[in-house]
Amino acid sequence: MSVVTGYVITFGKFALTISSDNKYQYYAPVDEVSPSVIDELHSLPIIVTFQIDKTRWSGETPLGPRYYASESEPECSIQPFGPM
Repeated sequence: MSVVTGYVITFGKFALTISSDNKYQYYAPVDEVSPSVIDELHSLPIIVTFQIDKTRWSGETPLGPRYYASESEPECSIQPFGPM
């Protein structure tokens, strides 16, 4: 699996929505997101790295399913990437 870079565009009590440069959106459950990302949510947008989990999705956009953003490998966890 390759690492994807995107940015958090919105968040709620249970999940974050991440958008990539190609405008695809990804769903990241809060309990699967690095605490350092949660700490930075007051300053959107936040650039993050993640892997796409195409075995799970939550809803759809005009571009297709909103797949889960996964942190299946520790070195590819959802982490802040730096200021946008």
